[in-house]
Amino acid sequence: KTLASIGMARETININVMGVLNTITPAMELMANKRHGQIAVMSSAASFIGGFPTFSSYPGSKAALRNLVDGLRPVLALRGVRLNLVCPGFIETEMIAGMKGLPMVMGVGECVEKIREGLEMNQGTIAFPYPVYLVTFLLGAFPPEAKFALNSLLIRVYGNPGFFLRNAA
Repeated sequence: KTLASIGMARETININVMGVLNTITPAMELMANKRHGQIAVMSSAASFIGGFPTFSSYPGSKAALRNLVDGLRPVLALRGVRLNLVCPGFIETEMIAGMKGLPMVMGVGECVEKIREGLEMNQGTIAFPYPVYLVTFLLGAFPPEAKFALNSLLIRVYGNPGFFLRNAA
């Protein structure tokens, strides 16, 4: 069970971090040479949470992207390239199909509009809906002991420590 979870974590990180790096690196180089362009990197509101043992690879991979964009954004701006991070909450997609009780699930069209508006305004981080962003940001500020207690509660409620790993990729 643990090895399967580690394999899933490795796959999640490879897709979410290395896949993005492999995609944006040539685009950054091309745009920087032309001194013009814009790149949007898809992260998640989960990137603000920090690690929970039953749900660490997904937010961890998305946090890696957030930190990468935070570091590259000013460097690329000097070269005329706009770099934006998109951190949506839950979107009606196959990824969350069958998951019950998720807060403030948004339709794809509504998300596209929020992203478009944020890109037009060149927002560094486009995070929505605001209440989800605020809650995840605050959860990320919890001390490790509080995260441990919350995680223990989640395990008792859901019964299966792998619940979140199965549903996040």
